[in-house]
Amino acid sequence: MRVPARQLAVGDIIRINDRRLNVVAVEHDIATAVLTAEFDFLLHFTRTDSVDVVGEVHDPSAAA
Repeated sequence: MRVPARQLAVGDIIRINDRRLNVVAVEHDIATAVLTAEFDFLLHFTRTDSVDVVGEVHDPSAAA
């Protein structure tokens, strides 16, 4: 499933090329940056970039 990068949340699994990456942190500033368990650096996306998500997308507003 493809979603806008601004909808990514902790717990999502994104697919980049042939790799599945587990999102462990998300920063929303000017753009969206995600930290994954597999890399020790941020992956940067614009808020309108489409990102492949494996499975269900976690809703960050549901925790409120």
